[in-house]
Amino acid sequence: MNTVLDQKNRLAMVQPSSAYFEPPDNNFDDCLLKWSATSKALKDVGFDLVTFDSSEEPAPRSPYLRDKYLVIEGKVFIPDRGAVPHKQTETARAVLEHDLAFFEVHFSDYRNDISVTQGIWFETGNLIVDEEERAVFGGVHDMQDLSSFKKLEAFLTPRLSGTWLFEPLTMTPGLLRNSANGNSHWFYHLDLAQSERIDGDTVMYCSDAFTYASQRRLERHFNGALQPVSLADAKRGAINAVAKGTTVVPTYMSDQLKADLEGRGL
Repeated sequence: MNTVLDQKNRLAMVQPSSAYFEPPDNNFDDCLLKWSATSKALKDVGFDLVTFDSSEEPAPRSPYLRDKYLVIEGKVFIPDRGAVPHKQTETARAVLEHDLAFFEVHFSDYRNDISVTQGIWFETGNLIVDEEERAVFGGVHDMQDLSSFKKLEAFLTPRLSGTWLFEPLTMTPGLLRNSANGNSHWFYHLDLAQSERIDGDTVMYCSDAFTYASQRRLERHFNGALQPVSLADAKRGAINAVAKGTTVVPTYMSDQLKADLEGRGL
């Protein structure tokens, strides 16, 4: 779910654009209906929803808004697009400046707490922050992912208060799907395989998405908070949900998972 969530119950969402759909494989009208229904549900739950489309200025230049910002301890960290060789272009720098302007206009109370992670690129969808237990988890598919996560840890550590745990989680290799750009991992982002804490004591996760060692790390950290999600449900995006209190707003949820969450009081 392409959102920015902060501690003031605000959500920012970018309206889907037909430019990101390639018929007949993707149904833009169906996506737009689902986006509208999700937006209404989030408002009904009580979020202050900030929505954008490509005609608004300053609006983010990508539908993948969640990947652009990391909010932790009330501070905003923006990935340095120039840290990736193929992104070192005038266009990339213009997009970064534009996104900074977007955040300063629409989240102006963060003005003094916005910083760019100079020399470090990350995608927030591949990070899960557990503020309650002061931990940051990062999805790792290869050595480049691990290197980037370690660099981000070195950057964030002196900028955060107290001691934080930075835990890399290795994703199960071989879980590939066909896409327009070739094969990609079903869980290319960690937030497709692990959720943030829901109401303090529930974390949805798909054990099949992680190597055995990473499963054990999650079990040690979250103990009884882990709610297993089947591989079939996870592949349909069930874990990538937004929650407020005991209410969960998913993009997809099977009857079994719904019953499991309700059994936890959600």
